[in-house]
Amino acid sequence: MGDGSDKKYLKEFRFKNKHAFEKYVQQTIEDLEFDAPRIFELFRNKVEEWEKAYLNSNKGEERFVAETITPPQDKLIKGPERIAQKIIDSWIEHDEWRKKGSQGEAPQKHDPKGFLATMTDVIRFRIVCNYLSDVEYIDKKLKGFIKQSGNLKIQKRSNHIETPFPTRRAGHRAFQYVLEYCKSKPPILFEVQIMTQLQHAWDKKDHHLIYEYARLKQDGKIPLYLKNRMAAMSEMLYVADAAFDSLRKEITKIMENKKK
Repeated sequence: MGDGSDKKYLKEFRFKNKHAFEKYVQQTIEDLEFDAPRIFELFRNKVEEWEKAYLNSNKGEERFVAETITPPQDKLIKGPERIAQKIIDSWIEHDEWRKKGSQGEAPQKHDPKGFLATMTDVIRFRIVCNYLSDVEYIDKKLKGFIKQSGNLKIQKRSNHIETPFPTRRAGHRAFQYVLEYCKSKPPILFEVQIMTQLQHAWDKKDHHLIYEYARLKQDGKIPLYLKNRMAAMSEMLYVADAAFDSLRKEITKIMENKKK
């Protein structure tokens, strides 16, 4: 977005300039530096526990892979510059939506001084698995863990693996959770994505080639046929994921029969 638009909304937020707003955001998220690693470690430990349980109950499967990681090229907590711009952009997009006649669902408008109550991805991380069936296994375990936990709540769960385009963002495939960590007062919102290694690899490429330009509202310069080719790569990797899953099941079945 342009500096002119930014200045207009910064004035409405009662901040002198962008730097002052970013400094305020930095101070607001400082407390997360303590809680975010604890949340991440909690999930990493649970994933390791689920992996061991899977291997113990499936003796023929010795290559289960599930790793808890931060997003590509990012830290566990989104930076203050990114958060500040996302807040400003949300106001710009909401005003543009209103000027166009308020048709369709209203864009999310983040409170500049209460954004932690509405922005769901200030803290975010991923659980990356080897096979699609492993993703489904982790998804099932995660739902059960949250249900039994007194400190976690599901605010939203989206299945972007099976959801067809254009309902989901082109190419993006993952189970996506928005969770509340209730042990903190007020509760902390954070995002967890579960995806395969191939889906994660595609996302790393898309992050560099398309997403960064989209975030800066410059993706209009990229021809549609190139965006379509990028999305098509995701579909090809999904087909590969499904094929590998099928191969895994058939080979495992053959090897188990030979042991008998």
